[in-house]
Amino acid sequence: MTLLRYCCCIILLSTFVLNVTAQNQWQVTSPDGHLQAKINLNEYGILFYTVGYMENSVNTQVIQSSTLGVEREDENFIDGLAFESITSRTIDENYSMISGKQLNLQNYANEINITFVKFGKKLSIIFRAYNDGVAFRYYFPETSTGNYTVRGEYTRVKLASSVGKAWMQPYDAVPYYERRINEYNIGQDSPNDAGWAFPALFNTNNFWVLVSESDVSRNNYVSHINRYVGSGDYKIDAPIQGDFKPNTPNSATSTLPWALPWRVLIIGKSPNIIVESSLINHLATPQNSTTDVRWISSGIGLWSWWSDLGSPTNYQRQREYVKAADSLSLKHVVVDGTWDVMGESNFQNLIRYGDSLGVKIWNWYDAGGLCEQLNGSDCNLMRDRNRRRAEFAKIHEWGVAGIKLDFFMSDKQEFIKLYFDILEDAAEFKLMVLLHGCTIPQGWQRRFPNLLSSEAVEGNEMLLFREEFRYDSPHHNVNVAFTRNVIGSVDFTPGVLSTDRVFHNTTTAHELALLSVFETGFTTLADRYQSYLQLPAIAKDIIGKIPVSWDETKFIEGTPDNYIILARRKGDTWYISGINGKSTARSVTISPTFLQAGSYLKQVIQDGADARQINVSQTNFQSGTQIPVTMLPYGGFTIVLKTNCPDILNIVQGISTLTMPYTAKEIQASNILNSGTNTTYSANKFVQLNAGFSAQTGSVFKAEIGGCTN
Repeated sequence: MTLLRYCCCIILLSTFVLNVTAQNQWQVTSPDGHLQAKINLNEYGILFYTVGYMENSVNTQVIQSSTLGVEREDENFIDGLAFESITSRTIDENYSMISGKQLNLQNYANEINITFVKFGKKLSIIFRAYNDGVAFRYYFPETSTGNYTVRGEYTRVKLASSVGKAWMQPYDAVPYYERRINEYNIGQDSPNDAGWAFPALFNTNNFWVLVSESDVSRNNYVSHINRYVGSGDYKIDAPIQGDFKPNTPNSATSTLPWALPWRVLIIGKSPNIIVESSLINHLATPQNSTTDVRWISSGIGLWSWWSDLGSPTNYQRQREYVKAADSLSLKHVVVDGTWDVMGESNFQNLIRYGDSLGVKIWNWYDAGGLCEQLNGSDCNLMRDRNRRRAEFAKIHEWGVAGIKLDFFMSDKQEFIKLYFDILEDAAEFKLMVLLHGCTIPQGWQRRFPNLLSSEAVEGNEMLLFREEFRYDSPHHNVNVAFTRNVIGSVDFTPGVLSTDRVFHNTTTAHELALLSVFETGFTTLADRYQSYLQLPAIAKDIIGKIPVSWDETKFIEGTPDNYIILARRKGDTWYISGINGKSTARSVTISPTFLQAGSYLKQVIQDGADARQINVSQTNFQSGTQIPVTMLPYGGFTIVLKTNCPDILNIVQGISTLTMPYTAKEIQASNILNSGTNTTYSANKFVQLNAGFSAQTGSVFKAEIGGCTN
């Protein structure tokens, strides 16, 4: 487990803010000099911004002139603004995450803070330029204990061209974020009247742009793309008034000073910039560095609800899942809704049984939305602070490791406060958290490291309820990797291998590849445990050891709607995985140039003769070698490359043939090299030849110091 660490933020006065051709224009440039955001105040006091990409002295427009502005109840900061002051700084901050696509990160950007005034009231706009994108937020800098209300904003994102493709999901009036992420033409209307959800990915003018937000706090709401204005122009707006709570205002209220969420534009000439970006986390509020996080442990868990909806009530059935988790080397079991029906005594016995095998138990709670939908009599267990804390204290005493919170059902400020209250209380009682029926990630995993993952996706649960998803899920899964998963961990509930409950188009190898294609701080396997126990030993070994937090993530190749191949590293082990979103087979040749030179153990899961079969293999692999793979229609693969470099290697056996060198940090050899043997010992520290070592005539022996890959 990686402890959460923070380094001090280095703030430097800098000279990257430029006055451009006119008096009321300002510019901020990314550290590498490529991305340039320009802010302009016109003669009517209206703010606009543009984003360009500078390369070889040519500035290519990525975002055309787009409006800025926010509507506060007491003042309209849309026009009539006058420039007051500007400050600048460079941000260079190192920090670590408990889970994510990369654990050790550098938040490195140039920033300008421009303050404007209207009738004596102030609005600041903070712009940051990163090497992989631009972000900005509105900030009210004055101090007041009175309440101020934001009704909406006039922020637009006007793409450089209205010709191109977009990958988005429709925004629902009740925002579960559980609609298909499909390909559209830029400017195409949303299938409903609610607009589009964040994140939205665009490809136009030879650039990729992902639009989302970060650092929503308890004094904010979550926004979405309200509508398409025209000419590549999209407008950002507040939540829909008529959602699950139509009588709750869709505005936000706070005292001053007050920072609104970051508007985020991840920008690159290749999809790798989008997929590998951690910009959402860079912009998030850090967690208090003094808080103890040593109790947090990410992992993979079994979950019985998908395959047997009534099983959470059954104590014996849950015991079976605990035992199966232990057999698969998994450390978690999630007991879903209605777990309380089995009775507190049985549930505590289940926890004790799990403890005896080293398997942690999670349980499920309704955040209140489902209860209200069903006209329940008691919907306030999680909403009432005293009752919630009493419940958390009780289950912590029992030994519950984590909770799954479901049915939030609104993006309004009232519900953002509920998220924060629950996450803070859960951390106090040392409970890890999964969010379901929830809003999209906002960088909260940085602020609340006990938050391991969020749903906010049309995942495998919907195979049960939406027939069309059973056919559409392959390309949707590809699009999730290019969009939703970019902004934060996704609890997709992967791994549906069986087809007797519901048919699905994805192959077995595709479903298993999702365990490493998707990044999540906690993986909830959806299928019955028998489906995993019946797998070949190599596949079970991969499932039992696959990480859920990564030291490094690399985009290898792919395009939205079609396919994606990623490589993720944990320590010295690489996981290369891919999924095919199309109805035709796809062959690829992977050149793992990112590997350190050396030898590896290669484990492979790939499509077999048909969609339900897999082929597995385990062989030795030398760096510098290409890997050919063929994916069936809607298929996939997983390749694990483990360095062959133990700490200490004692070689005592005689060697008649050898296909690859011995590598270790330390090698002690007392063996006999038979005639015809050609071998190399590679070690970091030393090769020690003990009594008994000999090389017969006709053998070749070489010792290398510093040749081990570790």
